[in-house]
Amino acid sequence: MNPCRTGSVAMVTGLAALALLVAQGAADAQSGGAILVNARASGQEATASVVVATAEAEPREVAKGQSGRPIPVPAGRYDVTVTCTDLLDHPTQQLRDVNVAGETITREVSFPAGTITLHVKLGGRDLKNKELVLRRGGEELPGRAQTGQAFKISPGTYEASITTGKNKSNTITGIQAYDGATRHIPASL
Repeated sequence: MNPCRTGSVAMVTGLAALALLVAQGAADAQSGGAILVNARASGQEATASVVVATAEAEPREVAKGQSGRPIPVPAGRYDVTVTCTDLLDHPTQQLRDVNVAGETITREVSFPAGTITLHVKLGGRDLKNKELVLRRGGEELPGRAQTGQAFKISPGTYEASITTGKNKSNTITGIQAYDGATRHIPASL
């Protein structure tokens, strides 16, 4: 057998295999991939909703899901909105211009958070498991909390309203949350 001919056949076979790999990579890049967002709140794993939209002047939503799970999307550039649902105020962060081209793109998002427990007394008696409506800057937060139970929230100053009787509402002001801090706050009404 001619060694030159054997070498030529091997080289052609190698080039064909390389061309197949390049074509497969191009097909994968065109077919899409996934975006995986891992969310943390004050250093601990957190749950967040994830919305993926095209990174265009007029964005178009293409997918949504939860943190910690890959979200399949076609190949392209995306803006990703991450909303931490573990925190009562549901803070949001934006990831801009995430390029997906045939693989899973992983992004880490961290939200500052503090933990608060309001211990409320009315006439010397503990009010446990009463719903609290929290506000920051006069705006009501989307999440709810209860007296005597810990809740997570972004750092800042809040006020809480609690209904203690028929149409009687009381407000607790000056509730401070600090990143990474756990606070037990007593309040008397």
